[in-house]
Amino acid sequence: MVRQASDTAGIDAREGRYEAALARLDAFEEDQLSDWWKATYTLNRAFVDMYRGESGAGSRALEAISYFDDDTDPQLRWGMDQAKCQVLEIDGRWDEAFEVAMRMDHINTGAGLYEGIQVAAWTGRLDRIDEVVRKLEENSNEGRFVDGVHLLAFAVRAALSGDRDKAIELFDRVLALFGEIVLGYDLAMVRATYAKLVGQDHPAAAAAAHAAQDWLTSTGSKGLVKMWAAGLPASAEAAAAG
Repeated sequence: MVRQASDTAGIDAREGRYEAALARLDAFEEDQLSDWWKATYTLNRAFVDMYRGESGAGSRALEAISYFDDDTDPQLRWGMDQAKCQVLEIDGRWDEAFEVAMRMDHINTGAGLYEGIQVAAWTGRLDRIDEVVRKLEENSNEGRFVDGVHLLAFAVRAALSGDRDKAIELFDRVLALFGEIVLGYDLAMVRATYAKLVGQDHPAAAAAAHAAQDWLTSTGSKGLVKMWAAGLPASAEAAAAG
């Protein structure tokens, strides 16, 4: 029950259902949890607070992640590294996020490569997306998410290389696929990435920017507006601040 509540709360948070996420976590008293689960629940809550823009949430998240530093379980290790990437991205610490993303197990999981793509996109670094693409060629996973990660990498590389038409074609394919398989946060981030790299003077990119803003507004995700500002309509940051 404790694990199920944590897992479901994580999904709720990623979908922007913050009150539902907190309600699941609050169903358990602290004395019902081991230290391991206390750290996990603290991390769950910190992510909700980060998305909402609560002060100090990033530091609380990193502190919770540090509890697992000595754990050698491979799945837990990449899960915590991915969480650390996301915290660093939201905090604007892109160089550190890329370092963490690239040290993850890129052979057996696409999670680090997905985060690496986002860092390359938001820092405008062609060399970084080229590094991600090289590692993608070594990835052994299959499935729709991995297909989407490949498409996203090539979309970002096309945009950073100046091939706008190719980038638009690939981003449209990414959104068609990810619209069916990823959670709200990730879909909104890809939309904002599209708008940032292609430019909102293109109708499809402008529509992506507005869709990303709509998700942020409807979920109360003020903590993500600064991070995604370059891929949102010009009014988004001012609206969040108000």
